[in-house]
Amino acid sequence: MFGIGWTEFIVIALAFLIFLGPKEIPRVFNKLGRLMRELNAASRELRNQLEVEMRDIPTPQKIADEIKAEMEAATAEPYAEMRALDAELKRDLGDLEAESTGVPAALPQGAPDGVEQTIEAAGEAPSGATGPGAGENGR
Repeated sequence: MFGIGWTEFIVIALAFLIFLGPKEIPRVFNKLGRLMRELNAASRELRNQLEVEMRDIPTPQKIADEIKAEMEAATAEPYAEMRALDAELKRDLGDLEAESTGVPAALPQGAPDGVEQTIEAAGEAPSGATGPGAGENGR
């Protein structure tokens, strides 16, 4: 114990007996006992706090999962924006193609009578014509 042999321990005990006297030794050991109990309680409390803190420390797998979730959340928004822009561009491209062939993409609400026949006539192409805007004959 603490590198003290039996002979050194006996010498220390005799020194206590000589300096403190037989009346003071029980009080000193009582105080030492209280001190040891307090130290043990503090040690136990510290150990419990460390165990709680160690449980709260995330594992590498947990950290990786959190980073993955953050990255997916961060990349989802730009992709949604890109999909919306793609749909808008396709719609605009369809409108431009319809305008270039002379056939509107959709009839306006409340179009006057005869507009449908004009649009159908504009969509017809000469026989043997192929490609966009070739009409019914070229298909």
